[in-house]
Amino acid sequence: MNAYEAIYYRKSVRGYSMEALAPEMLERLRNCARHLKRLDPSIGYQVDILDLTRNKIRLVGPFRVRAPYYLMISVDKSREGAMLEAGYLAEQLVLYLAGKNIGTCYQGGLRCLNITPAQGLKQVMLIAFGRADHKIYRNQEQARRKKLSALCSFREGIGEEMRTLLKAARLAPSAFNTQPWRFVVYAGRIHILARDSFWNRVHPGGTEFDMGVMLCHMVLAAEELWMDITLKKDGQLAENRWKKCRYIISLINNQNNLNN
Repeated sequence: MNAYEAIYYRKSVRGYSMEALAPEMLERLRNCARHLKRLDPSIGYQVDILDLTRNKIRLVGPFRVRAPYYLMISVDKSREGAMLEAGYLAEQLVLYLAGKNIGTCYQGGLRCLNITPAQGLKQVMLIAFGRADHKIYRNQEQARRKKLSALCSFREGIGEEMRTLLKAARLAPSAFNTQPWRFVVYAGRIHILARDSFWNRVHPGGTEFDMGVMLCHMVLAAEELWMDITLKKDGQLAENRWKKCRYIISLINNQNNLNN
């Protein structure tokens, strides 16, 4: 199963066996973390693997699941777009692990006390992972998600490729399943908006992190379909007033624009 396919089957896992993973598997994960796709390559990031099967790791926070390993995602939070970048990076790793039959669970309220990231970086997310003690996959029909009609404002008719991007976006996980994304959809472009939730008030940047996770799904779907897309921020749209939403970025289908 590749990362795109994992979008449709992955679910959060909250029960794990505490068995150790093979060293080769962990090394492949480290290699994956070193070669992640970027939204903004200028934003510094770091991925640490916390191995609770071998080391004493101090974790604090609510809703913690008992797992043998955690990924710790750190970014330069002083940079604009850092939390969006963090979500985009994290979901690549989560889908990579799902494709290897390894369960994962985002732990947004958790913090590691005894491992410090490189200077200038701050930890923003911990992700539990390991061999699950039950099934780690589900059919997409079992996912509790809003319908596309509730998430999208369709301004023009769209083709099946653009609809596939939206279907992949719809399945993205989010904190407390808030699903903050909204889409203004044209034949060749999608303007992406965010609705802030209570989670963003208690965890600043949480909405941006969720939006980065969702963007990862859209980009993977576009790559699977061999679509030529660009993610671009429109300054004019950013200044517009949107009902209960704020503008994040636009996805442009370059092939559609060429045909027009």
